[in-house]
Order: sequence, then structure tokens, then C-alpha cells
Amino acid sequence: MSSKILIVDDEPHILEFLDFTLAQEGFCVRTALKSEEAIEIFRSEAFSLVITDIRMPGINGFELIKTFKQINEDAEIIVVTGFASADYAVRAMKNGGAYDFLAKPIDNIDRLLIAVRQALEKRQFNMERKSLIEALTRSNTKLKSEIEERRRAEAALRDSERELSIRNRIDQIFLTVSDDKMYGKIVQVVSEMTGAADGCFGYLDDVNSVTFPSMMTQVRDKCRISDKDTVFPFEKLGKLWRRAILEKKTVCQNKSVPVPKGHIPMSDFLLVPVVHRKQTIGLMAVANKTAAYTDNDKALLETVADHIAPILHARLARDKEEKARKLVNEELRKAEEKARGLLNATTDSIFLTDTEGIVLAINETGARRFGKKPQDLIGINTFTLYSDMPAAERKKQMNRVIRSGKPVRFEDEHSGIIFDNNIYPIFNPQGKVSQLAVYGRDITKERASETLLRAREKELEIKTANLQEANAALRALLKRREEDKTELEEKMLFNVKELVCPYLEKLKESGMNGRQSNFLDIIESNLNNIVSPFIPGLSSMHLKLSPSEIQIANLIKQGKTTKEIADMLNLSPRTIETHRDSIRKKIGLKNKKTNLRTYLMSVR
Repeated sequence: MSSKILIVDDEPHILEFLDFTLAQEGFCVRTALKSEEAIEIFRSEAFSLVITDIRMPGINGFELIKTFKQINEDAEIIVVTGFASADYAVRAMKNGGAYDFLAKPIDNIDRLLIAVRQALEKRQFNMERKSLIEALTRSNTKLKSEIEERRRAEAALRDSERELSIRNRIDQIFLTVSDDKMYGKIVQVVSEMTGAADGCFGYLDDVNSVTFPSMMTQVRDKCRISDKDTVFPFEKLGKLWRRAILEKKTVCQNKSVPVPKGHIPMSDFLLVPVVHRKQTIGLMAVANKTAAYTDNDKALLETVADHIAPILHARLARDKEEKARKLVNEELRKAEEKARGLLNATTDSIFLTDTEGIVLAINETGARRFGKKPQDLIGINTFTLYSDMPAAERKKQMNRVIRSGKPVRFEDEHSGIIFDNNIYPIFNPQGKVSQLAVYGRDITKERASETLLRAREKELEIKTANLQEANAALRALLKRREEDKTELEEKMLFNVKELVCPYLEKLKESGMNGRQSNFLDIIESNLNNIVSPFIPGLSSMHLKLSPSEIQIANLIKQGKTTKEIADMLNLSPRTIETHRDSIRKKIGLKNKKTNLRTYLMSVR
């Protein structure tokens, strides 16, 4: 799912620009023009990042950032500021918890996207680190709880040993016999004490399956069940066994007991649950006694079970703790590998140092920039890795963090590489800075790109100026060509009007025959076709216009008013009005409401 970003700014065009740009990159964006509106939106939805103007009407930027952090401390904040309020942005980063700031106007989209992605990456890293710490805390709490449980069991065992003096042989078994033989030895002792021919002793796991680590040898030898095993799931146990586990009571039956085919015969059966803190944790059974079991047999076996219960619980707890410890260690190993992988996955160099600058941890990117492996730099003073100037500057910045307890950000150069550095304090339980986390991002290419971009912008400005000059010269040439064209048209029309048309009229009046009249009409029609391109929009009937009327008609088409035409031709406005009336009459617009200029433009 894409990260949600809230943009807060009182300038709509900035909101629209940021909304469009970030939406194009696949982010889910919400916008707000006012601080109060932004707070309501932020309360109602989960946002990964907020981009806000530092100067807002109403609630100021610092209070707004503080409110955002109070609502959701995990959200990262980028402040937007004009040049005049850059110091406010720095204060917002130092004191308000803002991650970065962008200067207005925001015209560098790459810078914007880099800042957004880095802020989201930082938030993701912090969330994973927080989750990891919580998981480790839960594991440690659980481990401490189990250790405490074991201590209580051992205390109960010591108390039981002091209070009960059950059978020296049983005590001796627990004191001298190893785990793998203990169960068998106890079964042997109990069988001898009760006079039973066969016996078994086992423990229960979390799902009530019973494991018999050791049965009397003759029991296993005499059993003919093909799939015999030492582990019995609860659902496969016999009815008497399940009852003893669930009811936590002794089962005694001085008669034959139903058994599966192949199982050894069982009679005179005595089954005692080993109960610890109201939980059945083991079973002890004897069978096939030559005489019936008595109450003394039952009491003796229950005493042994009570005596064994805390010891068995302690052993099981120890085994469980060992298993849990291995599991926790494995989880810790995986978590460390994951954390190491996250650190090594970034292209930023990451150091962890003490207050003297000694390297405690470093990722592969950081070590690679010094041409070494991470393990080779552990214990090295970080200031010895730089030349005098960068080393002095870094020491100065680290001392600032130690004194103020606040992170700092600065740039420096090492071996021709420009770094954007962030130093964060790490506090000990007493609240003092004991370690420093240093993040260094290589911004050499960014700075080179910015330099190249400025050069390109300058080059573009020069080309734009040259192009504007060329366009101005071209417009002047086009205007002159249009004027020459108009002058040629007017001369052509004038010559036809004055030198040809009068003679055509005289020919018409000379008394020609029909064939000659036809030829004359053709000549007149062809002549009109020849001159019509030079009279834009005027038909053959417009040849009747005088040169002055043609000149005035062209000025009307150009949008000139009567007064403007009069001034240009050094005539009175009344004379121009007379010519306009004559033109309307000759082109058939007399007594019509049609606008003269509109008509002349439409027939062009």
C-alpha cells in the first residue's frame, strides 16, 4: 500500500503542485489550507509523512508540528519555508522533530522526491527498529518469567526435600542418576516397593501427550504391538490414563484391565498422576502385582509422586527454558541479521561511536568508503580516518551533540566526496549522551547536478534572448512584406480600374455585334478573375470602387475608426463617412444593418 502524505500550506498553487507531483509518484495525498483543518485530517487518518509550511495563519508552524508529533510521533515531518524563514525551518528540525526542510519556491522536483523518499525510509527504519525492540523486550520478559518460575520450582524442591524424607533410594536416584536413567530407576524402586511386576513413568507435554523415557525392560520386551513407541498422544491413551490426567486423581483397579492386541496383560493396576500446581505433568503406573494393591501402596505411590512433582517440573522447566533460550537466541540472531541487512542495504554510511569517537559499529557502505571491512574499523577512532579539516569539523559537531543532547546536520567533503551528515545522540539510563549515531549520505552527484542545472539555465536564458531578437526581426520582415503586398494590390487594382476598365466600357458602347459582345464579356470575366486575388473578399462588382474607396475599405478591414482614417489620410471625418456610405451602396449594404467591417472580413 502506498504511503499517505498530508500537505499543509495556505497557498493553493503550492498545494496543487505538491499534490500533483507526489500523486504522479504513486503516493496517497491529502491537502489542507488551514492548520485547524490539517489537525482534524491528521487525527482521523494515519499518515506516514507531513509536508507543512512553517509560517501558517492561526496556529504557527512550531505548534502545528508539536501537535502532529503528539498525535502520531512516528510520522515524519518536512517543513516548507521561504528564504526569509529558513532559520525557523532549522529550529523546527532541531527542536520540533522535523526531518528536513524545502525552500520555496519548490522548483526542484528531484530534491522534493529525494527528501520525501528519505523521510519515508527513515520512518520505515524507525518503525522496524521499534518493532524489533518491542519483540526483544517481550522475549526478555518471557525469559525472565520462565527463569523466575524455575527458581520457584527449585525452591519448592528444596522445601520438599527438607520436609519429606521419602525413601533414601529415591533421593539418591535424584542426586546421582542422570536424566536418561532416572525414570527407569524410579520405576524400578517403586515396583519393588509395591511388589509390582511391571511399571512405567513418564511426563506430559503441552498437549498432554505422554512420553515414557524409560520403561522396565521386561515391559518393552514383552510388548508385541508393531508400532510401539515411547510417546503416546492423548487421544490414543486408554480411558483410565485420560481420566487420571484430567481428574488429577489416582486410579486403582484390582482386576484385569482391557489392553490393545499385542500389549502385555495388565491386572491389579495402580496409576498415579504427578501433579504440580494443579497441573498434571507426569504419570506413574505399576501393574501385575501378585496380590491386590492396598491403601498403603496407593499412599506410598502418591507420596513418591508428590515428592517427584517439583523435581520433575524443574527438570521440564529447565528443558523448556533451554528450548526457549535456543529459540530466543535464534530469533535474536535472525533479528540481528535483519538489522544488519537493513543497515547494509542503505547507500548511506552509518556509524555508531562513543563520545570519544571510537567506532562501535559501522555498516558496509561506511567501511567501503574507507576501503576497509566493517570488522577492521571497530575500535578505531573515527577522527583518524579523515584529514585535518574534516576531522576537526566532525569533532566540533559531535561535541555540539554531546553538549546539547540534540541532533545536528552539516555537510563536509572527504576524498572528493561531499557528505550530508546527521549526528543523533543516544542516551544512557542516567539521561546522558553515551553514544552517537552518525548518518552520512553521498550528495556529490546532487551537487554536481545542481551546478550543471544552473549552467544549463544560464545557457537557456541566452538562447531565449537570441530567439526573441530573431523573432522580432522576423516579425518586422513579415510586416514589411505585408505592406509591400498591400501596395502592389492597390497599384494593380488602380491600373485596371483606370487604364483598362474605361476602354472596356467604350467598347461596349461602340456597337459591337453579338459575337464581339460575347468575347468582351469573356475578357471582362477573365480580367475580374485575374484581379480578384488582389482584392481580398471583393467580387467583380467592387471594381466600381474608386482608389480612395479601396484604400478606405482596407483601413476599415484593419479595424481603424473613422477618426483614425481621417487623421491618416488628412481628410475630414465627414468625408470619410461619405466614402463609407458610398462603399456600402456599391457593395449592396445600403439600408442594411450589416456591419461594414464584419462584411469585408467575412468575404476575405
